[in-house]
Amino acid sequence: EGIAYNLRWIIENYEKDFGFRIKALEITGGGSRNQHWMQIFADVTRRVIHTTNQPKMAGAIGAAMCAFVGSGVFNDFDSVNKMISVSASYKPQAEHEEIYSLLFERYKDLYKSLKKVYIKANHQRFNK
Repeated sequence: EGIAYNLRWIIENYEKDFGFRIKALEITGGGSRNQHWMQIFADVTRRVIHTTNQPKMAGAIGAAMCAFVGSGVFNDFDSVNKMISVSASYKPQAEHEEIYSLLFERYKDLYKSLKKVYIKANHQRFNK
C-alpha cells in the first residue's frame, strides 16, 4: 500500500502542477502480475489500472522497440504499439475510497513528521 500511496501523491502533484488529469495508469514489471496488488493500486490511486501482456523486462523491450523503429524494422511506434496489449484492467472500488483516502492522509502526515529524521539518517551517506 505504501507504494500505491506514494504514487497517488505523485499523481496529485502532477495534476496540480501541470493542470491535466491522469485517468488511467499502465503498470508493467513483475509486480503487475499480482492481481491483488493491482487492485490496491486502483483503489488507492482512484485510477483505472491496466496491465500489459508483456509485464516483465519492459525497459529492455521498450529499448529494443525504439531500436527497431530507429533502424527501420518498424515504420513507426504505432506499429510497435500493436504488439503490446492490455491483459487486465482494475477499476477503483467505491466501497474502499473512504478508508484509503483517510489512510492516504495519514501516510502524508507520517512522511511530514519523519522528513527531518530521513534527512538526518541519510545526510552523511548522500553528502560526501
